[in-house]
Amino acid sequence: MVRAATTPQSFNFPNRALSVRVNRRIEVGQRYRIVVPGGVPAGLWQVTRVYMPWYGGIEHACIKSIAGRSETMTLATSVIADKSRFVPEN
Repeated sequence: MVRAATTPQSFNFPNRALSVRVNRRIEVGQRYRIVVPGGVPAGLWQVTRVYMPWYGGIEHACIKSIAGRSETMTLATSVIADKSRFVPEN
């Protein structure tokens, strides 16, 4: 039986001192488009759940594809709030 390591010390985080500030509140129901190479927004996603801060105090959110596919992603809310990665739909 192989066990996955779950302690933060077992992962390689090259930017441990990186501090991310979110100026926008991520809430259930919000829609975002992913920014693809070239800066063009594509693929509509909707926030379906916001998780309380995980280990280390980082808040995460689950987003689901609106394109009829069953794809979901769980990302740090700071990633979703980053305008170079996601653009708000409304």
